[in-house]
Amino acid sequence: MSFHLPEQVAARQGLADTPGARLWYWDTGGCGEVVVMSHPLSQGSGIWGHQQPAFAQAGYRVVAYARRGFDRSEHGAAETPGTAVGDFCHFLDALAIEAAHVIGAAAGGGVAMRLAAAHPERVTSLVLAGSIVAPAEADWLELYARLDIKAVKPHVSTAFIELGPSYRAGNPEMPS
Repeated sequence: MSFHLPEQVAARQGLADTPGARLWYWDTGGCGEVVVMSHPLSQGSGIWGHQQPAFAQAGYRVVAYARRGFDRSEHGAAETPGTAVGDFCHFLDALAIEAAHVIGAAAGGGVAMRLAAAHPERVTSLVLAGSIVAPAEADWLELYARLDIKAVKPHVSTAFIELGPSYRAGNPEMPS
């Protein structure tokens, strides 16, 4: 099985000046509604290679940015670490985006969800993929306890941790 990305729509790339760190991004431009994508912890902005042309060809302006320390984004000074939500808002400001449809995957979904909760006026719609929202259902809590993420985390990759808990629980023989 081979893996091929669809042809990408032309996008400008750059570093957005935000307080404390410059954040790398790509932007297809255009005058359509804006979709901003927030990446998982295990990957950067390049993860959106299948979504970029689909949304752009549907008429959206498609933007993805890299959080501090990912891709070509700066880490920023240790004494001014910023916050993921603050950086997201500053990034939107730097690109003159008042509100956007926001898509977040895994840890990027957590950032997107916190943005929507703290600044609902900035989020037109929200899509979370593979993101844990801290549910309180007994079955989920039991499964999560059985997965024992804290014990596993030092011994496996971030990519393994970001696989959906239901997939990991259903495939215990899966290597790390």
